[in-house]
Amino acid sequence: MGRTGEADGRVLRTGGAAVTRQITVVVPTIDEPEELRGCLDCLNNQYYDNFDVLIVDSGTGVNRDVVNDFSDRLAVEMLSMRRNGLPRARNKAVTYIDETDVVAFCDPDARPVSDWLGALAVEYTDGVGAVGGPVLEPGDSLQDRETVGRIQPNGEIVSNFDADDRCLVHHLRGTNMSFDVDLLRELGGFDPAYEGTAHYEDTDATYKVHRAGYDVVYTPEAVLEHYHPESERDLKAYHHYRLANWPILFEKTSPTLLDRVSFYTRLLMRAGYYRLRL
Repeated sequence: MGRTGEADGRVLRTGGAAVTRQITVVVPTIDEPEELRGCLDCLNNQYYDNFDVLIVDSGTGVNRDVVNDFSDRLAVEMLSMRRNGLPRARNKAVTYIDETDVVAFCDPDARPVSDWLGALAVEYTDGVGAVGGPVLEPGDSLQDRETVGRIQPNGEIVSNFDADDRCLVHHLRGTNMSFDVDLLRELGGFDPAYEGTAHYEDTDATYKVHRAGYDVVYTPEAVLEHYHPESERDLKAYHHYRLANWPILFEKTSPTLLDRVSFYTRLLMRAGYYRLRL
């Protein structure tokens, strides 16, 4: 489990007991071998050793060589599937994994710090259903934020996933989120209605945990950096699916009539704005 070489001897403890939860790190990817290599390098340097890695590959198989390169130093395997959307890739992983307590997700262009998994693991006490942390652009630092990870009644989504305080939130960012795996399965996993680049499937899944009465914890100790260079085409797809999927999430928040009027007015205005810009 974890690295197949020697560990550095750190023992994580919470409430006086050693943390021994098994974590499976899931990395969904489509033909991103160099990005994936950087991510696996960071996972290979985790202080927390009780984990394995599952690559869910929806591409042509070019990631296979990268996975093989790490197989002698990291407990990693690759699961192939046809390209069918990020929610289905996440669900395939959740269905496939066995004998694990926590499933953590990150992207191939994510670079988790060495304490990432340990910081997630120590938060899983009674009543906690999901845990995540900061997603920083390279060179950025943690900030003092008043509000973190909230879904407002009018549909506005507050992120601020660079905050420097631990807090309970409504939702987490998909490239730095983890779940009690049994609870995630019980709640139905990820909704495949979120199409395309699947913006908000992560928000939806973590918000379900909150609405089910479990704590969703944001901890500033579980830091990762996110490298995601975007072309003009990527930006167009991002805004298209962001606007297309936003109403799906909004309707799950039990909005009032006034909230609906406010939301759909703003949605139309933003659609017009992005159409002019892009």
